Parts: sequence; C-alpha cells; structure tokens
Amino acid sequence: MTINTTIPNIILPSLSSLALKHGVSPELLFAEAGVDLESIQVRGLDLKQHEVEAIIQLLSTHIGEPSIGLLIGACIQPEMLTVFGPLIASSPNLRVGIECFSRFKQLIHPKFDLRLNEDGEHATLYYESNDETPIGDLPFYAEALFSALVNIGNYFTGGQKVPLQVEFRHPKPEVITLYEQMFKCPIKFDCKKDKLVFERNVLDVPHISHNFNIHQIIKQQALKQLKQFSSSIVLQVKQIIKDKLNDPALSAETVAQQLNISRRTLYRQLKAENLSYSKLRNEVFVEAAKEMLTNTHYSTEIISYELGYKDRSNFVHAFKRLTGYTPSQFRSDC
Repeated sequence: MTINTTIPNIILPSLSSLALKHGVSPELLFAEAGVDLESIQVRGLDLKQHEVEAIIQLLSTHIGEPSIGLLIGACIQPEMLTVFGPLIASSPNLRVGIECFSRFKQLIHPKFDLRLNEDGEHATLYYESNDETPIGDLPFYAEALFSALVNIGNYFTGGQKVPLQVEFRHPKPEVITLYEQMFKCPIKFDCKKDKLVFERNVLDVPHISHNFNIHQIIKQQALKQLKQFSSSIVLQVKQIIKDKLNDPALSAETVAQQLNISRRTLYRQLKAENLSYSKLRNEVFVEAAKEMLTNTHYSTEIISYELGYKDRSNFVHAFKRLTGYTPSQFRSDC
C-alpha cells in the first residue's frame, strides 16, 4: 500500500485562474489529469501530490511555457490561500513570515520549505527542508516559491525590492526572458542549490498589513488546522499498520517512507497528538485481536499466526500486557 502526499486544495484557485488567463478550460485541464474538479470544489476534497504535478505539467504543455512555476508564483494572491495567506500577511515582517511558512507548510504544500541563512549584509533563502521531509524535486517547485516570494513580499511591504541573485538547480532553459522579467537580477542555472539572495535588511521591513492581535488569532486557527492535518496522518499510519500487521519487520521508517515523509517528521506529527509509533501499533494490534476474538471462531493459535506471531505464548503475553486479560478471558466475557 502506497499513500501519496496529500495537498490542500487551496492551490486550485491559482491554477484555475492561470488556466483561464491563458484560454485553457480548468474543467478540461483537470479532467485530462484524471481529477474531478467539481467534486473537489463542492466537497472540499484534498489532492494527491501526483495529481497536482500532473495538472501543472499539463498546463505547462497547453500554454507552451516550460517555466510554468514562475507564472504560478506570480499569480498567487494572499487571499487565495485561506488561513495561510492572512497568517503571513499579518506577520510583522518577512523574517517572521518565513518562520510561519516553514512551521505551517503542511497547510499549503508539504513539499515546500525554506531555510534562511544570514551572512553580513546578505540573506539567502534556500529551497530546502527544515525537518528532513523531502521537498519537491521538479523545477516548478523552486520557480513557484521564489517568484511568489518576490511577488507577495513586495505586496506586503508596499515596495519593489529586487533580489541580488537567484540560482536554480535545473538546467538553463532555451529562453530565460520570463526569469529576467520576474527577478530583474542575475540568474544562474545548473547550480548545487536553489537559492534566492537579497539584502539582509529586507527581512525587517514592516509588513503594511501587520496586526499583532489578528496575527495571534489567525495563528491559533492555523494551529487547529495543523492538528487536524496531523490527525489525518494518524489515520493513514494506522491503516498502513493494519494492512501489514502480520509483518513483524514493519517499522516506523517503512511507514514514513510510504507516507513520503521522514521518520523524524512522522515522530513529530505523532507527538503533537500525544502518540508514538509503538503506541499506535499496539492500538491496531489490540483492535485486530479483539475483532477476531469477538467475531470469529478462530483458535488462539490461528489468531496468533494471523497477527504475525510464530509462538502462541508470545501473542497471549502481549495481549494480556496491553489489555489486562488473556485472549480466552476476553472471549469468555464477550
């Protein structure tokens, strides 16, 4: 069982707006990517990472623009991003906004992240993960993030700040006119890292929309949404464990890989729910054992085997340790 990374559907307005701007029907675009746009809009469903990537790549083909990420970043407006946009807008400055971005990235796209480095008069934003969760590798990820930063950053500060330099890992496109229009600074390709370099003092330029009280209120809303996101992770982890409960070698590392996150991220998200991987595995084990003891006539030996125990006594010991009853005692009380 492979579970794809879930992407909040707040990215849809930007993609739909960009498609319409270039004469492409959003409904046909999404249908071509195998995504039911109406169901997503009406039911508030989220998308899978591969669905978002398919939509973006198809849009790139339809409008004939390989550097599609630049256009996506340029058309994103804060009000399109539900709670995420106002959270950044109400931040006092870019420094705090970047911190909020990394902390609440799950609410917009878990494969986005930024790492800030300050050195002398310069500040550099790297398109890198802060928590070992893998970032998106396709070129449009860094393009969209950097162009959105320049676009929205100027929107928040009421200025026209120009980066000092931009570097991308992907090869140089045949035409870089759009890059030059977007960043208005030296641009390099085939670099070791994706990075955006700018004057350090830009970090502390006040946001014209900053409001301390509103920011605190929105942050609480964002924390609540983040907790709901973590809860969905719990359900996915339990499902993976349930599907492979008879595999004694199933580890947190394996589960994290199936969720396309790092083990460290998995631990952190479970900790936010006051849970651990071992506790979840024990819960699934007890639920499965109780279900078979209650609804089947399987012997304890068969149930032990079904749950991955080669030795019946080990199963009995584990069940009693976790429930306070032996399997036979539980069955007789049902």
